[in-house]
Amino acid sequence: MIDNKISVMVVDDHDLIREGLNRIISFEEDLLIVGQFKNGEEMLNSLKENIPDVVLLDINMPIKNGLDTLKILKKYI
Repeated sequence: MIDNKISVMVVDDHDLIREGLNRIISFEEDLLIVGQFKNGEEMLNSLKENIPDVVLLDINMPIKNGLDTLKILKKYI
């Protein structure tokens, strides 16, 4: 947690979904977006810098889909 806020990463290949989730989450004072990514590979590469409390992960994405990403993500937790 960063400053007692819950850190959140959003991973979705659709810009509209990412932007919408970001807007909704921004209204919550106890949540903080720490990353937005178009695919699982981008998100996994960012884990070297920051491991979030919550990941909102799309299942059907190009490059690395959500299920493959989740398998790797579990190793970081």
